[in-house]
Amino acid sequence: MAHDTFFTNTRRDVVDGAIAYMGKHLRDRISLEQLSAITQLSVFHFSTLFRKEVGVAPYRYLCMLRVERAQILLRQGRRPSDVAIEVGFFDQSHLSRHFKNICGMTPGRYVGSHYREYRPGSTHE
Repeated sequence: MAHDTFFTNTRRDVVDGAIAYMGKHLRDRISLEQLSAITQLSVFHFSTLFRKEVGVAPYRYLCMLRVERAQILLRQGRRPSDVAIEVGFFDQSHLSRHFKNICGMTPGRYVGSHYREYRPGSTHE
């Protein structure tokens, strides 16, 4: 049983290391090959382990991290075209496609709904 616990912790540590790398290098182009090399696993084993531990594929998780960061920057009033590049998408269209897929709305609609709900002085704060 102790061996099983160690193996589980080690697997989670591998995944946590990959997630930390993604977070630190959000703006960079990150490939599955890079992540598997960092974790010292084959691409197949890394992908399988990541999906099992996190519940989504590594690329999907990376997109989710990028969209989460984009939401923060958009709420700060940053332009979607600038945000797209800053969080690692190729352009605004690439951001919009992933943003809508993950959030169910475009970045423009997100900003509009944010300002309606959370405008300074509103009773929703």
